[in-house]
Amino acid sequence: MFEMWNPSPTGARVGDCAVRAVSKALGTDWETAYTMLCLKGFELYDMPNSNYVIDALLSEYGFERSVVPNSCPHCYTVADFAEDHPSGSYVLGTGNHVVCVTDGTINDSWDSSNEVPIYYWSKKERGKEDGLSLHTDDLRSELLSAGLRNTTHADPRSQRNRG
Repeated sequence: MFEMWNPSPTGARVGDCAVRAVSKALGTDWETAYTMLCLKGFELYDMPNSNYVIDALLSEYGFERSVVPNSCPHCYTVADFAEDHPSGSYVLGTGNHVVCVTDGTINDSWDSSNEVPIYYWSKKERGKEDGLSLHTDDLRSELLSAGLRNTTHADPRSQRNRG
């Protein structure tokens, strides 16, 4: 089932799918999710909407990444995934889109039911507590101060598998 869900303060419907999905999965507002992704991207020297950054952030909050089984690579859709997962919180990646499915409902700014997921993150039992302790203003301050720090630490891109 699809449910229109768009927390974007400007009402944007494209270009911020990672922010929308992370916001829904973590139960926070758009601004906080955006700031968290930017901070993680800054830390990892990567774009905030990259799989690497999304994976690093979600894993800190108890999500684990899995690959969608390849039994029908072009016919298993986001709608099928939602139907097969009637409970829980999931973030799905399609290769060019990110969407959150919660309790069997596709939450997105457009009906992405027919997209084909390649991988997904699911909430594990343990991780950071649900409900974020940092607020948007705290995160903005952290982002600003991070930009002013000496950033001569080792580039993590050299340590990751880019395959």
